[in-house]
Amino acid sequence: MMAVVVRDDGVGFGEENFISFCTPDSRQKEKGGGKGLGRLTCLLAFRRIRVHSVFNDGDGWKERELVLQCESPELQAKESASSATAFSTEVRLEELRPEFEACAAIGFDDLADWLAEHFLPALVERPKGLLACS
Repeated sequence: MMAVVVRDDGVGFGEENFISFCTPDSRQKEKGGGKGLGRLTCLLAFRRIRVHSVFNDGDGWKERELVLQCESPELQAKESASSATAFSTEVRLEELRPEFEACAAIGFDDLADWLAEHFLPALVERPKGLLACS
């Protein structure tokens, strides 16, 4: 497994969610009953997290791209106007670290079950998401 990709059509990384993402141990997701991704935990197993999000900030549609990685600990982020007119967010966990490869021998159904359990409140209350492994 080289990457895990999670996509959804929730509200995206507007300013409030972006600030929450940049805040260690933020409680923002708890307001909606979710747990959040656990970005720091993900960085233990994967070298990089990439986020691409389309959101509407009230002044129009925008895109935000983020890259978070331990090797370059500064969060790389950019925001720009978007031609898209629908909410979407894609989170990519890239480059599984070698010491976790043995743990990656999990079946897709087991992984999907775990993710559904982890994100159940968000899945019940929010639009459908899409999970893919590559």
